[in-house]
Amino acid sequence: MLFGLLPPKPSFSFRVPWLRDLPWGKVWSQKLDEKQGKGILSALKSEIERHEEGHLDNDLAYLADVAIRIRDAHIVDDSLTAVRQQASELLSRAKELYPSVEHIDPQPDQAPAVDNVIAEIEQPRANASDDAGSGDDIPF
Repeated sequence: MLFGLLPPKPSFSFRVPWLRDLPWGKVWSQKLDEKQGKGILSALKSEIERHEEGHLDNDLAYLADVAIRIRDAHIVDDSLTAVRQQASELLSRAKELYPSVEHIDPQPDQAPAVDNVIAEIEQPRANASDDAGSGDDIPF
């Protein structure tokens, strides 16, 4: 299953070392059926909604990479136009949150390279921890 293969960190800083050596060309050469494609897009939609509510994690970045592969018919059949259109619409929503989603360029033989999106996602958390460290919450 594709979700079990997605790394928890960007391409060359995997927490699970064996993922670095995964045969990504074989992973991405597999075609998803309509149900699988919709399942991934449902997960992306949920992640977008969670981010809109302030619950941030890096899953959205990896799902955006997979959604681009769906939109561009790299991992689904070209005839699944409704699924591909849904991917496009969800990617537009993701770009509103994180403009760097626009620059994800999935390669057919490589792990998702989503470092820039992850940096954007983590920026609010970094700023929040900087603010929390000041200890001065009194407005005067």
